[in-house]
Amino acid sequence: TALPLWSTLAVAGSFAIGMHMDGWFGEQVMRWMPIQPESKPEGSPSRDPRKLEGEDLEVRKLQRFGSRFSDSENVSDDEDDIDLGQSLLSAISSTVVSSLVFIGVAICYRSSVNGKREPFPSPPPPQYSLADGRAFKHDLFTCFEDCSYCLYGTFCLHCRLADTFSMTGVSPYWTVISICFVVSVLSNFLGQFITALLPESARAGGGFAVLLVSYVVNILFSLYLANLRQKLRVTLGGEAKDCCLDAMLYWLCGCCLVIQDARQVDGATGTRVDCCLSLNRLNPQPPAGGAMMVGQPVYGQAVIGQPVIGQPIMGQ
Repeated sequence: TALPLWSTLAVAGSFAIGMHMDGWFGEQVMRWMPIQPESKPEGSPSRDPRKLEGEDLEVRKLQRFGSRFSDSENVSDDEDDIDLGQSLLSAISSTVVSSLVFIGVAICYRSSVNGKREPFPSPPPPQYSLADGRAFKHDLFTCFEDCSYCLYGTFCLHCRLADTFSMTGVSPYWTVISICFVVSVLSNFLGQFITALLPESARAGGGFAVLLVSYVVNILFSLYLANLRQKLRVTLGGEAKDCCLDAMLYWLCGCCLVIQDARQVDGATGTRVDCCLSLNRLNPQPPAGGAMMVGQPVYGQAVIGQPVIGQPIMGQ
C-alpha cells in the first residue's frame, strides 16, 4: 500500500528534526533569553568600559550558554537564579521537541503499518518456529543483510519494538510506546535537570550525572524488554529462557536484537516493512474455506472429434 505524501514528508522531517533540532532549539532559546545587567555594590571602583568590553562580552556569553569555564566567584545570587532558569528552560524545550517527534512517528507507524497487521499464525511456520530448541532464523549480527530493517532498528526502534510485541499478542502497541516514551524523557531530561540543580562550581562534573541517569534508566528498560522477549519466545513455539542474556543484549546492542525479532515475526506472517512505512505481503493469501493451489497453469489443445458409438459386447 502506497504511503500518502504527507506521511512520508512527516517521517522524513522527523528524522531530520530528531538528529539536529534537539540541541539547536535549546541553544537558540538560551541565546535570546534576556540577561539582567550586572549589579555593582555601592562604593566599588568604576571600571573603564572600553578596556573590559570584550572580556565582559565573552564572560556573559559563557554564562548564557551555561559554560563550565565561567568564573563562578564573581557571579551574584541573582545571576545564579537566571542561569538555573536558562538551564531548565533549555532542558524542557529540547524534551518537548523530542517528544513531539517521538509521538508523531509512533502515530504514523500505527496507522500505516501496525494497524494493517493480520492475526499472528498459531503455531508459526516451521522455518520460523523455536520449537524443539531451534534458534532464531537470522543471527544476531546479520542486521546489515537487510537495509530496510537496519534503518527501522536504528531510527524507529520504539515503533518497531511496539509492532513486534503487539502483532504477536505479547503487549499492546501503545503500552510499549508509552514505556519507550517515559524512558526517552527520563534519559534526556532528568540528567539535565539534576545538572541544572548543582551549584555552579560543581557543574563541571554534571556530565557524570547525565551518564549515570542514562545507565540506570536503560538497564531497567532492558530488563522490561527481556521479560517481553520471554513471552515472544513462547509465542514462537519455544521456551522462556535466557532472560539475563536477553537483558544484557538489549542493553549493549538493542538495535541488533530488535531487528532479529522483527525479521523473525515478519517472516512468520509472510510480510515485510519497507521504507517508508510500507507494509508488503510476500505470500498471497489462500481463499477462504479452501486450500490455495500453487503451480503453473497447464496449457494444451482441445481435442475435437465425433463421439465413438458401438454395440455393447454380450457374453456369457
